[in-house]
Amino acid sequence: MRGVVVTILLAFSTFPASSQQAKNAVKPFAKLAERALHGEGHDAHLPPNISHELGLASKLGVVNVKQIAFPLNQKEAIGFNVCIQNHRDIVIFWISDTAWTYYLTSPEGVLRKTAHFEKSSAEPAEFYPQKISGSLARDRFKKEKQCWLDVAKTLRLAPACNLAEK
Repeated sequence: MRGVVVTILLAFSTFPASSQQAKNAVKPFAKLAERALHGEGHDAHLPPNISHELGLASKLGVVNVKQIAFPLNQKEAIGFNVCIQNHRDIVIFWISDTAWTYYLTSPEGVLRKTAHFEKSSAEPAEFYPQKISGSLARDRFKKEKQCWLDVAKTLRLAPACNLAEK
């Protein structure tokens, strides 16, 4: 009888780990978000125009985030941001010297909104919101998502992060 009780207790003690693994499979960004919030992320903020375009701020105000970012080369960078006020708001971005693209997502990794900005040829320092098609936004987000899922494994820039073809 005692052997049966020990076997049952062992079976129950392994259940939470497998349950956690199942949750992480359903929430692919959850682990990276936790790492950003608790040690790996740096204090940063999303500028007012981006926060407003993504619907994160009702007024033109900054949104404080914990950020993990990498330069891809001298003209491009990528970032993973977890909003301090609402940890379910995750913003990943790709920026270059001529365009910025921001994706609002969640721990589940579902694309909620895209904000795309391009540099004006008339005013070299100004970036303006631009519309991009839903299918193009989804295709680009899929690449960004894979990049960050690979980064989550090692916290190093991964081959999937070669996103230059924007």
